[in-house]
Amino acid sequence: LLERVVKIMTVTNSTAFELEKEYIARYSEWILNAFEPLMANGGIMNMVRGRGTDSSEEYADASAVYASMLDMIELVDDSAKEGFKKMLKRQLVGNAYDYAISNLTPSQILKLKSILNEDIVAGVYDLSKVYYNMDRVVHHKDGFSAGLSMSSERIATYESIDDCNKEGWYTSDGMLYVYNHSDDNPYGVDYFTYADPYKRPGTTADVRERSSEEVPYGKEYFPNQSFVGGVSLDDKYTVAAMALESYNNTETGKELRECDLTAKKAWFFFDDEIVALGSDIKSTDNAEVRT
Repeated sequence: LLERVVKIMTVTNSTAFELEKEYIARYSEWILNAFEPLMANGGIMNMVRGRGTDSSEEYADASAVYASMLDMIELVDDSAKEGFKKMLKRQLVGNAYDYAISNLTPSQILKLKSILNEDIVAGVYDLSKVYYNMDRVVHHKDGFSAGLSMSSERIATYESIDDCNKEGWYTSDGMLYVYNHSDDNPYGVDYFTYADPYKRPGTTADVRERSSEEVPYGKEYFPNQSFVGGVSLDDKYTVAAMALESYNNTETGKELRECDLTAKKAWFFFDDEIVALGSDIKSTDNAEVRT
């Protein structure tokens, strides 16, 4: 959507069909207030990439955003232009820069190099934000970023179609992603290929073996829980909570899981620490439960 809108924006500029300034301002707000908070180390956080979590496209997805920014940067107001330049300087380091260059057009590359050579200080990205309609939390501080992935009656536990993400069972059970800014891509395809899918960081789950199967479209599991979300203070600190109901979908036509595990989870995001708490962990399935 962003790419197509920006194409329309640039093609119709200075014509009778050009977009009004208020709409251009809205699209620039999308990028700065919705897209960048969901980025870490130059890539799109895997927790918002649906079934694509086990692929290596987080940098490619982010490159599409950078391309749109470079195409529209001369059309936005001065405040948004400064925000764009700082965002590009913050995000495009290490592997992210190499991936971006390989996915941009020659004219976009020239614009990017010119911006990166400008005497602009990007500064520390200090932001804590709750995406309440997505059951996601992001937290950015000096030296690290974090993402929290939850699920509820509004948001399914995970997506798995087209032979993708077949072991994403616990990725929205309170999985906590922590990105050190010195690491290029700690949650890339290698992580989801080799890390133990039963031990996703921050999650509470039983140890019984699960089937690696696709979940047909329309058969995703939505926990029967509404008490999931959080609140931020001055966009700097966040408290999040989740009434966990572990995946127990048996309506897919395949024996994926029966489970009655529930728990109460909470997270507190501060300047240089994240505190995670769990309580009231209950299960009658006679299986070991671990956090």
